[in-house]
Amino acid sequence: MLTAADIAHYHEHGYVVPDWRLPGEQLAAMRAAADNMLAANPQYADLHPALLEEGEPWPFFARNENIVGMVRQLIGDDASGLNELRRARTQTKNLPR
Repeated sequence: MLTAADIAHYHEHGYVVPDWRLPGEQLAAMRAAADNMLAANPQYADLHPALLEEGEPWPFFARNENIVGMVRQLIGDDASGLNELRRARTQTKNLPR
């Protein structure tokens, strides 16, 4: 979770770099998914963030409870992005967490 200093930094500068890292297992899964996505769509190699709309597994990665918790600390529970994440979570209950 974010510290009071992290939150103050966000409000002053518009960004924060938390002292937290994705677990190695999840990071490896994200790298593999990115490699697979780019192998299937080499024409988008320079634009791969746009491919995140292609569906799973990206919504699964975005629902990491630690990340969502930090976002809540900054923008609150009513943010539309968090509501979207909640909807996506209920649609993918069978995926590993």
